[in-house]
Amino acid sequence: MFSDESTFTQFGTLPSWIRRPPGKCYHPHYTVPTVKHPPQIMVWGSFSANGRGSLYFVEPKTTVNSAEYLKILQSKLLQTLHIHHCRIFQQDGAPAHTSRVVKQWMSSHGIQVLEWPGNSPDLNPIENLWMMMKRKVRKYQPNNLQDLIFYIKRVWCQEITPQLCQKLVNSMPSRISAVLKHGGYPTKY
Repeated sequence: MFSDESTFTQFGTLPSWIRRPPGKCYHPHYTVPTVKHPPQIMVWGSFSANGRGSLYFVEPKTTVNSAEYLKILQSKLLQTLHIHHCRIFQQDGAPAHTSRVVKQWMSSHGIQVLEWPGNSPDLNPIENLWMMMKRKVRKYQPNNLQDLIFYIKRVWCQEITPQLCQKLVNSMPSRISAVLKHGGYPTKY
């Protein structure tokens, strides 16, 4: 089971390309709305070759330290691992993930944690899943934080298919090969 956190914002941070007729450069129909401090929410998620796992919405303005991360794991991980019949759990090396209290909790629940190299986003397929999610959520143009949360849930439940999850997990051998071939430098993943 692969996991990670990602932050979603109302207007997104992905590049926007606008095609407009000559002379319509500043017409409101052809501009992208922005605000100084758009609503945002951090989400923890997981998935496996069997499909999407759970989502956990971190309270706004909350830092994911080891206590908060342990709360996420206690709330979502055991049930999700059981439902997906997963024995191995992947998380990145963030300090909250590798703290003594989290390691003890994992050990006491018999969860095998996959050793994971630092700074390796090319290897983690959930990064691709987050990017797809952000693009899909952005298309709904959420108006506020409640809309943003609603569309994140909607996309997760209706548009992230088991086939997509299987495809991402099956890409692991190619990811590892590409990273090795490029000596650890960025790859197409």
